[in-house]
Amino acid sequence: MKIPTVIVMLTLALLMSAMFVPAYAAPPSIKNPSTLITATIEGGNPETVDPAWAYDTASGELIMNVYDTLITFDAEHMERYLPSLATEWTIENITGTKSPEGLDWYYRYTFKIRTGVTFTDGSPLTPADVEYSFEREMVQDRDSGPQWMLYEPLLNEAGGAYYFALDCGYNITEGAPNYEASVNFVGKCIDDAVQSNATHVWFNLAFPGAYAPFMQILCQTWSSIMSKTWVNNYVIGTLGRPDWSGD
Repeated sequence: MKIPTVIVMLTLALLMSAMFVPAYAAPPSIKNPSTLITATIEGGNPETVDPAWAYDTASGELIMNVYDTLITFDAEHMERYLPSLATEWTIENITGTKSPEGLDWYYRYTFKIRTGVTFTDGSPLTPADVEYSFEREMVQDRDSGPQWMLYEPLLNEAGGAYYFALDCGYNITEGAPNYEASVNFVGKCIDDAVQSNATHVWFNLAFPGAYAPFMQILCQTWSSIMSKTWVNNYVIGTLGRPDWSGD
């Protein structure tokens, strides 16, 4: 009797599937169940604990466990955010407005700052600390650092202070003929990009149109908030640089 082709094919398929069924071994027992083992990226130690300088993962691991940001990610959701040092926020389309220096503004992100928060030095968190933290980072503008993520949305120039100044007809190269005027111009633009009052902080974005990743940027290490009083006492006082004027 001739076996139908369909039966032959089904039989072969079952035999082949049985041949490739993986054999799963029992999971190994945990040798030290009461011991917590942590892993980090190999290749270097933390470079700094200054959020305005750090751009390496090892430093970021420390900073994310020490400082707070205005908002934080909602677990694994990169498009949803939870309050942290800010309790609420609004996003406003301000297209058609300009900064005092003539930059076009498009969107304003306003954050209400949480009350009752103190830094480890005992000083209270204020909106001025938040404004200072962001402006300090932009003024510092370290080479190959994270500041481009603030310069692009706030001043529409991912290249940092130097290229922003050139775009606006200024030169912040030390010794340039208009050096002092150039530095003052950039400083004023930074100061107007991040503003605060007694209860809120707001960011005026010069990037043309909506800047989709801005909220994500505010969740990262480079958006950590520091105590303005502590920073200035540290860099000017006995623990800091005697040649630093605080300007």
